[in-house]
Amino acid sequence: MHKKNENTFQETEAAFALAVVLLNFLILAAVIGFVWSLQLLLSPNSPLSAALGETIWR
Repeated sequence: MHKKNENTFQETEAAFALAVVLLNFLILAAVIGFVWSLQLLLSPNSPLSAALGETIWR
């Protein structure tokens, strides 16, 4: 019985570690996506930037 409880605890610990790693990848992807979209928005040749600038200045 003790062996089964210990095995279940190790599986739970491994699942938690995997969830933490996946969450870190998700956060990293969100940060990279945010920076990429800001770079795209602020680049001078971007049509999105031109449309946004035109909308703001009207």
